Amino acid sequence: MLENMNEKEREEFKKVMTSKTGLAEVENEKFYTYQKPDYASKAAKEIDCQWLAPFWHVEPDDDKLELCEFVERDGQNMKMTRKQQREELRGYMYLLFSRFEPEQRENRWRLYGPLWMMERLKMTDCLDLVLEALRQDAYFFHNFFVRYTEWPSAVVYQLGKDQLDTLEDFLYEQGIIPDAKPIVLNAIIWTYLRHPEKRLRVLAIITKFLNHCLDICKKGASKMNIEQYALALATAHIKETMPQLRRLFTELNVPTMILTGGADEFEQVMNDESVYYYCEYDSLDGFLRDEHAKYEADEDEFLLLEDEDEYWDEEDDGPYEFDDFGIYDTSEKAKRYTVRIELMDAPEKVERTLQLPSNMTLTGFAELIMLSFGWQDVPEKYEFKDDNLRYLPDADEQALGIDYREMDSTDYTTVGFILGKKGASATFDIKKGKKTQWHHVITLEKSGRYTPKSEEHIVLLSGQGSYPTQSTRSMAEYASRYEQGKLKKPNFDTIRKRLREFEEGNEPFC
Repeated sequence: MLENMNEKEREEFKKVMTSKTGLAEVENEKFYTYQKPDYASKAAKEIDCQWLAPFWHVEPDDDKLELCEFVERDGQNMKMTRKQQREELRGYMYLLFSRFEPEQRENRWRLYGPLWMMERLKMTDCLDLVLEALRQDAYFFHNFFVRYTEWPSAVVYQLGKDQLDTLEDFLYEQGIIPDAKPIVLNAIIWTYLRHPEKRLRVLAIITKFLNHCLDICKKGASKMNIEQYALALATAHIKETMPQLRRLFTELNVPTMILTGGADEFEQVMNDESVYYYCEYDSLDGFLRDEHAKYEADEDEFLLLEDEDEYWDEEDDGPYEFDDFGIYDTSEKAKRYTVRIELMDAPEKVERTLQLPSNMTLTGFAELIMLSFGWQDVPEKYEFKDDNLRYLPDADEQALGIDYREMDSTDYTTVGFILGKKGASATFDIKKGKKTQWHHVITLEKSGRYTPKSEEHIVLLSGQGSYPTQSTRSMAEYASRYEQGKLKKPNFDTIRKRLREFEEGNEPFC
């Protein structure tokens, strides 16, 4: 990705990825100037006595479908008028906006429950509330929307498909964080796909907006959303937009993280009818019911035996042990991930591209990263970081001096959790004392179907550049050895052999 950026953009990218204050603060500082209304004056006074209270007091382990249906039934039993329901939904949302604090980590269903209710009750006159949620700052966005942008897109589509003028106006708003606009464009694209009679209107909206993007980017505006727009249009096969997309990629130096081949690769996707629109759901209700069905199917798949550490796999017709100390989270459905790990600030390009199951824990992933770069030992101190948290080995022991809300353990966090969607990025830092010795950026390049019966799950797909040896003390020493030609070229055959040995010693249970 860095090779597609100019020097200024590289510096901005490095600032974001190395920021001690966090990505949200960097985004707020650069983009956010929206003047919020006085939500407190419009907020619900006592949420505990209202029909929406279960959403406010939701717990992470609650059955979300059961919760939503309970609230819906409760509203029906209270025989509330539509006007009363609308007023209480408004009061609830304003309360959520007014009470949110940047350091909070709230259950997302405190927001998505009311969004489900608006969709369920077809309250198209509540579209303004959903758009107001998208106008909140980066802290709010990272808490409620990161990795889940498909959900608000579905609600915006359901409430806004007959209010295209309102959605179009949102695309041109200033002072909000960039991540909000692809959500609304996704909803507009769903209108194109589901309502052929509206296609000419939608094409006019998209065409005008892409021209606007080209104009403002030439004047210095950020290009960070263009790849998302292109991916959405290509996977939806809106071929009429391809000339404009090609012009954007030709006339602008667009940074790419997902389809690095630029306009040519986007055109391949555009013409490949086997590729489906990357937003899988056009309704929050549909997503919720599918997730509930998958959960019940997974529960039925395994029968718990008398020994709580053994399960019966009905297909294999035999028991196997659940390895509590393994490197795979068996409760998570695995996907086949292709990830790229790049050492930053190196004197040459140093990166490895790996294929692995997404349900590998970060503890196992750290070992895998080091093996791929030629080390045989995992450093004593390291950490992963995504948009929200730091993930540390022996997290409980390292919690002194770190707010527990800012960290989690690498033993219980998976690669799939921190890299939840194609194009997602995280960092991996090797620490020396309190300083970062080696800083890496990890990018999810591809996500596909995982097949447990495949012979190899962990594969080194490509690699380049000599990694610092374990005895190297600093980047300056590493750069000096590189300039003097003293770095040993990596032996990728040896690395692949070690990866196979690593996998054979850590068989995945998926």
